Amino acid sequence: MALLESAPGLAVEIIATDISEEVLRRGRSGRFSQIEINRGLPAAMLVRHFAREGTGWELSERMRSTVTFSQHNLLDQPPEGGAFDIIFLRNTLIYFDLQTRREVLCRVRSVLRSGGFLLLGATESTFGIEDAWERVQIGGGSVYRISTADAA
Repeated sequence: MALLESAPGLAVEIIATDISEEVLRRGRSGRFSQIEINRGLPAAMLVRHFAREGTGWELSERMRSTVTFSQHNLLDQPPEGGAFDIIFLRNTLIYFDLQTRREVLCRVRSVLRSGGFLLLGATESTFGIEDAWERVQIGGGSVYRISTADAA
């Protein structure tokens, strides 16, 4: 939503993946509970992009049409559609052992566009896992990109 609002003419395609078909079904529905909405969605975006649906909220068709949902296991080869500009892998690596984290980060790196960014959860990092990444401070947070030393 923020990207589409900040660059209205930009063609945006989002590929949302999960291993759980139930999670994908919920995502496709575009329906969210009040608790989910309260987890950081600015009120102005709620008003512009959601409609009240019973005790929850439903995302506009315009926003839903930018997202393709697909089942994917991070332990398998990356999904079609790369190279990606941004990959969100938030609060996922924490569930894997060190070797599996390395494998996942290597796969992510193979489909990330040069200059692209990887966003991890607040408690996650690439440090000590795979040296090909560098941390970039943006505002009060961090993102990761392929190290310029490794990209050469």
